[in-house]
Amino acid sequence: MGAAAPRLMGLMTASYGLGQIIGPPLATALVARSGGFASSLACASAALLAGAVMFVGMRRAWPMPIVAKTALQ
Repeated sequence: MGAAAPRLMGLMTASYGLGQIIGPPLATALVARSGGFASSLACASAALLAGAVMFVGMRRAWPMPIVAKTALQ
């Protein structure tokens, strides 16, 4: 990562903040429409699954380099 680390940290922070802004109103609308928390939990589960799929895809597209171990490791 090296030089790209600050940019990636900013992107992760922005993504986290966007979720915090969108999540509560979306959950409120889903609870009001359905009368329970099942739909909002299903939406959160789908978002988590989508994130996991994106993570796996990114790991396959850009694998982490294998670092040779030294005697101290």
